[in-house]
Amino acid sequence: MKLDYNMGVDFATTMVGYIIHLNAVSFSNLKMMEEEYHIDPLSLSLKLLNTKSRISVQEYLTHNLSIYSIEYEDGREIISESFSAYYSSTGNKFATEFVQECKLQVKERR
Repeated sequence: MKLDYNMGVDFATTMVGYIIHLNAVSFSNLKMMEEEYHIDPLSLSLKLLNTKSRISVQEYLTHNLSIYSIEYEDGREIISESFSAYYSSTGNKFATEFVQECKLQVKERR
């Protein structure tokens, strides 16, 4: 199967072509993610990249994670793309830091 930018909303791809199927209800509902997991992907990305500029985050993620990660301005695809890269063992530095921070935030709220 050829990976394509317009494949739909139930998948995550990485720069090296891995596909991970996700629960679309959970990962496409940003409000639910923030309420249940206390994770704001865009704010977390701003923090990890040490910037206040959404444009800087979008440019960085386009070139270093995936074009799909910036599909929505609120950052909801950053989490799925980061987890996809992390669990596909791509060695993506941003994805590794993002997932580790997500795990830490969830652990702290338990």
